Amino acid sequence: MLQCFMSGEVYADMGVGEVFRGKLTGKYFAGQVHGGTFRRSWSLSCSGRKLSVRYSCAAQNAEFEQAQVDEILQNLEAIDAAAA
Repeated sequence: MLQCFMSGEVYADMGVGEVFRGKLTGKYFAGQVHGGTFRRSWSLSCSGRKLSVRYSCAAQNAEFEQAQVDEILQNLEAIDAAAA
């Protein structure tokens, strides 16, 4: 499951996590397994606001789904709602 949450907070680089560079930039937090569930998360800057992204799946599916999730995250971009 991939979840995105746009916050009213201004994005601030907290210095933690690995640098993430896609169409949006920010930080990536490495995957972890908890109780059979694999989780990854990102904190990205989207038009100056904080976009939190979380991904989780069954641990046995993590390797198969990683490329698709990486592609989705690399291609996330901000769209001006007024122009859409």
